[in-house]
Amino acid sequence: PLQRKPGRPPRQPPPPPPAIVLNKGGRPRKPPPPPPAHVPNVLGANATQATQETTTKKRKHMSNANEAAPTHAAPPPPPSKKTKGATKNNKAAEKDADGDGGGGGDDDADGANAQPTKKKKTGNDANDDAAADGVLPRTATPRQKPLAKNDRSLRVLSWNVGGLRAALKNDRVAILQKLVKDEKPHVLCLQEHKLQEQHLVEVEEQLKAVVPGYSCHWAVSTSKAGYSGVVCLVSNDVAGEKGATSALTAAERAGASGGAKKAAGSSKQTTLSFGAATGSSKSLLPPTAKLVSITEGIGGKKSEYNTEGRVLTLVFSDPSLALVFAYVPNSGQDLKRLDYRINVWEKDMTAYLDTFKSKAIPVTYVGDLNVAHLDEDIWNVTAKHIAKSAGTTPQERAAFGDMLEHGYVDSFRALHPHAKHVYTYWSVRAGNKPKNRGLRLDYAVVSQDMAPSSKTTPRVHDAAILDDADKRGDHAPVFVEIRL
Repeated sequence: PLQRKPGRPPRQPPPPPPAIVLNKGGRPRKPPPPPPAHVPNVLGANATQATQETTTKKRKHMSNANEAAPTHAAPPPPPSKKTKGATKNNKAAEKDADGDGGGGGDDDADGANAQPTKKKKTGNDANDDAAADGVLPRTATPRQKPLAKNDRSLRVLSWNVGGLRAALKNDRVAILQKLVKDEKPHVLCLQEHKLQEQHLVEVEEQLKAVVPGYSCHWAVSTSKAGYSGVVCLVSNDVAGEKGATSALTAAERAGASGGAKKAAGSSKQTTLSFGAATGSSKSLLPPTAKLVSITEGIGGKKSEYNTEGRVLTLVFSDPSLALVFAYVPNSGQDLKRLDYRINVWEKDMTAYLDTFKSKAIPVTYVGDLNVAHLDEDIWNVTAKHIAKSAGTTPQERAAFGDMLEHGYVDSFRALHPHAKHVYTYWSVRAGNKPKNRGLRLDYAVVSQDMAPSSKTTPRVHDAAILDDADKRGDHAPVFVEIRL
């Protein structure tokens, strides 16, 4: 055999094969890769140092290039279901400016009361007053001291119920009963009952069972079903003048006399005997004026004030006094009725109120007047959509001011001129009530000679917004007591 040259090491035998290692599945596990082979530095130490410097320069150049290049942000993640729902509700609330089918009424101001998508500090925005939890703090508006037992007064309560059938169900019945028990109104006016004439008899029986001791007097929309409507409840303790008349009762509207078939705009009256149903010796109500008449509309001048069922007027004697209850028409979605509201309704209503003043009859204008007059009456007054939303347009707010300049006073503002975040309406659809983000749309306006500061009677003794009465509804009741 051939001999190896001297100086060479003997040939080593091949290494044994690696042990087979099985994984959890019982299959052979792949062996790890062999370590890289050692390559001797045949170029010398200087060449190695030069190579390292070149590599460092390349890395530094690439880093500078990356810093100079524009960065492209990753697309934002898709919104969660909760965010999508909230955005949808906000858009729906802004779109539904006339409130048809939502919130609680056909004339709601959801557009003005909508939740903004962005909150911006403005320095004079109502949002800046919000507490840490986002709730707008309501100014305290203490009630006036009760009158003496023998002092005569007229206690008036007004509430937009957003559908009377719903107000007579479940826990809302207890709310209505508590209101009547606590405030003891001589006259209670409910707006937006939404009933048709054929429904009145049934609902009136339910209403009398819930609020006993009151007679009901109706104004009903005959031009559109399930729309508008005002009902006035007068305590049986209110005495009536001999020959006192009233608007048609439920039985007469829906009975054999014609009911729903009667001519639109009819001003037929019926003679009633107020105060004859019960004695007043045990009454908890203070003595008050005598009721002379209850009429529908604004004196029969225009039939639409009757066909939409928006106005009831009560006239009293001893002393002479008039109560005008109204559910003012909303300007509507896209402000379609703004021209009618400003150039027809406001002018005719102001002229109607002036007819009582011309006869030296003090007058009170009460109800859902569908306008937020002052900046303090709007929670988000600086929002861009406010000027374009029903109830908060510059034209409507100015028209309300023009009416006051005819010699009328906002009774609540007269007693609480600096009150902030005291509202009567909140968009339920936008979820604004828990955070007190609302509008003041409901009022008791009185002629100047009835202002709280007046030295003569009748004059306003107390005016209140009962915004804690109904936690779920969109409107708060308003109360006014007139000292006679």
